[in-house]
Amino acid sequence: MEKVIDFRMLTEEELTAMEADFILFLAASGIGAEHWEVIKKEDPAEMQRVLADFSNMVWRKVLAGKQFMEYEDLNFTYLLFFGEETTEMFRVDKKDPTQLGRRLDKRKVSKSTAMFEALEAGARFVEKDRYQAFVELWEKRS
Repeated sequence: MEKVIDFRMLTEEELTAMEADFILFLAASGIGAEHWEVIKKEDPAEMQRVLADFSNMVWRKVLAGKQFMEYEDLNFTYLLFFGEETTEMFRVDKKDPTQLGRRLDKRKVSKSTAMFEALEAGARFVEKDRYQAFVELWEKRS
């Protein structure tokens, strides 16, 4: 049975950067160094399952407790709030900040999936006060 990956597998570079965390994860899973070497050589399906479990755990921790993200393209800045079932977005024109838009969407995917997709598209996490500044701009518009 193939392990379902909730987000995406960590890249080799990401895994290398998290080597110490991965070793702790293996130990907590009851997999010692020698056993891991055997798994890597003899059981590729099990190796993929372990890597998927670790990747899922990492992404869940990255997304945990987060609600606010920002994304920029050439013309606009977008501030996003991820509620449990909805995403609220403010859009500000970079050339004319008086041009402000707001949108509230009910999502078909989970909050964590929506945030992960935004992260993969280039959004970054921001603090609530950054988002709140856009809310205040919206409320003051004429």
